Amino acid sequence: MNGQVLVSVKDLTVEYGRGVSRFTAVSGVSFEIRQGETLGLVGESGCGKSTTGRTLLQLQAAAGGSVRFREMELTKLSFREMLPLRPALQIVFQDPISSLNPRRRIGDIVAEPLVIAGIADRRERERRVREALTAVGIDADAAMERRPHQFSGGQCQRICIARALVNEPEFLVCDEPVSSLDVSVQAQILNLLEDMKDRYRLTMLFVSHDLAVVKNISDRVAVMYLGQICEIAPSARLYEAPAHPYTAALLASIPEIDRTGNGGSKPKTLKGEIPSPQNPPGGCRFHTRCPIAREKCALETPVFQDLKDGHSVACHFPLAVPASVRPAPAIAGQV
Repeated sequence: MNGQVLVSVKDLTVEYGRGVSRFTAVSGVSFEIRQGETLGLVGESGCGKSTTGRTLLQLQAAAGGSVRFREMELTKLSFREMLPLRPALQIVFQDPISSLNPRRRIGDIVAEPLVIAGIADRRERERRVREALTAVGIDADAAMERRPHQFSGGQCQRICIARALVNEPEFLVCDEPVSSLDVSVQAQILNLLEDMKDRYRLTMLFVSHDLAVVKNISDRVAVMYLGQICEIAPSARLYEAPAHPYTAALLASIPEIDRTGNGGSKPKTLKGEIPSPQNPPGGCRFHTRCPIAREKCALETPVFQDLKDGHSVACHFPLAVPASVRPAPAIAGQV
């Protein structure tokens, strides 16, 4: 990483629906991604992380806030004005099979971004398609004339990655790219993404609900809850010393191998239902499920505070603060 900010997001807001059914899926989200960095974005299903990733690429319109790429404000650009930037901004979708057109050959699928980008030379397109397929571990000669249903899920995801990389983008959004794959295949795809990051000098946003998956691929991790970022920190520090109770709960839910042979202890789980995004709680949105919530948490919205070493948290009583100066825990929901 050279320290230069490539993608800057400030007070991003995204809304769905109309009238009484309107709700805010992403509310006031801000972060930066530096060139060559991978930022992991994690949280429970429905928290708004995929919407955030799609809005960065302007696949979803923002209701407010700013998204800047190379100092260009993307939210103000029309569809036509975005076209020259599309080759530099790519996405790998969650379901590799449904994101590939079943009627088209693999060679045509991977070449489509080049056609849209205006590369008319057929030989040049074929060269770049073969290069991209080979880079992701797919035999181009055997694959180009075949169709998606003739490949496994892992192979389809490799093809999706090749399609995303064929234009040599600068910024890649990976929207839960391994969640639908077997565990053994997940490791292959994660290693492939790391190799492609080095080869193509990529900057990435890696979206996932699984902190165990995000750990090794991300330089920094942002934790999202009910449409808002609640904590962001370098990957190693977040896993060693989570400051937000929600982050700590997510880490506690990661399965571990019991090496003692006595059954081990069951992972701690959060109690209570996730509030509806159509009617989020006041104050801290997590206070209805938080094991250390106090009266202040229900009344005041926490603001981000810097702890150290790039670690920031939006919590009135962060866990990284020494226990001697933290208030005594309260029973969840009693605020």
